[in-house]
Amino acid sequence: MDIFCKIGKKESPAHILYEDGEIMAILDIEPASPGHSLILPKKHFEKITEVPPQTLARIINLSARLAEALVERFGFDGVILHHVSGKKLQDVPHFHLHVYGKNAEEDERAYFYKTFKNDLDKKGALVKIADSLRKKLK
Repeated sequence: MDIFCKIGKKESPAHILYEDGEIMAILDIEPASPGHSLILPKKHFEKITEVPPQTLARIINLSARLAEALVERFGFDGVILHHVSGKKLQDVPHFHLHVYGKNAEEDERAYFYKTFKNDLDKKGALVKIADSLRKKLK
């Protein structure tokens, strides 16, 4: 069982931003920018081509709400939706959509997680970010 299946079944911890019976949004533990989130179906699907169209529509609708929350909360110039399918390309073989903000002048290779001094700093920041975004997605 992959980590996202475990998170969906509450067998592994995550900073959950949104959840219903079918999908959930969580903070990425190695964010590219503040609030970098993942939206995933709770049921296991490896590739985008396996996900039922109605589930994909719910994921896209949630990504629009999350994008709005990220821009409002962090003042990003825009938002990136990012998905990769294929066993050899995915870090976790479970369909998920990345949603993260970006400013026009930022180096696209700069990662938010590298700015933390240690894991405790990162964990504290993730808790605060999750709390602020969770309120906007209710």
